[in-house]
Amino acid sequence: MWDELKDYVRKISTMKSTQIFVEIEKLVEKPSALIESVAKDMASITIEQPIKFTCDQCGKCCETYQIGISWADLHVYLEKKLHFLLPFITLPADREYFQFMTKGEFLACRDTLSQGIIKKILQINPNVAIIQQSDEESCIFYSSCEKTCTIHDVKPLECKIYPAGFFVFHDGEAMCNPACFEQGTVLDLMELVSLLEFKRVPDQVLGMAFDASKETGWRLDFYKIALLIENVRARFEEEIELKT
Repeated sequence: MWDELKDYVRKISTMKSTQIFVEIEKLVEKPSALIESVAKDMASITIEQPIKFTCDQCGKCCETYQIGISWADLHVYLEKKLHFLLPFITLPADREYFQFMTKGEFLACRDTLSQGIIKKILQINPNVAIIQQSDEESCIFYSSCEKTCTIHDVKPLECKIYPAGFFVFHDGEAMCNPACFEQGTVLDLMELVSLLEFKRVPDQVLGMAFDASKETGWRLDFYKIALLIENVRARFEEEIELKT
């Protein structure tokens, strides 16, 4: 596998900017038939009790959690040509999902980024111009000064369903103030189920495929996408390919 990835690095180094995004789209689209097939046999998500929640913008989730980017998010970002988000997506070692880089990770790789990409993130979130040590674990798109998400309209599914996902899947605990639930407004459960379904199926299918194929297959595709994104970070200027 590693020899194949080395050859792939050489291949993409000569690609034009438009070819890079076509290549990412091709890889993201590749498992669509498999995902659709599995989805037909999966039981639908049901939510029996109303869920109340209103965010008080405490910022704990953005400051603490690694923000996961699902395959479904990648599909949407490419479909809507939100290419400016791609350079800030990373693939953790040996995990089957992507995530947004933290501010600390941004600092660590800043010298390798193109000036256009640095300019872009400063436009989106001026807060990263000066990053305090206490803020290094927070999401690259989180403004710790205003305690807001600077890409709220296009934030990942993981953020859109937080913290309701904890109640649906009984997985862990939310970090939010209890008052956010006790005094919150009732969520639209149909919309919530739709978001959960959209995220759940590709996450489960590709998570299993990633674990099952140690040297080839879907795991190799994950690595290829990561290499393509790394290429975007290093080479492309904001005025060429990173338009919103």
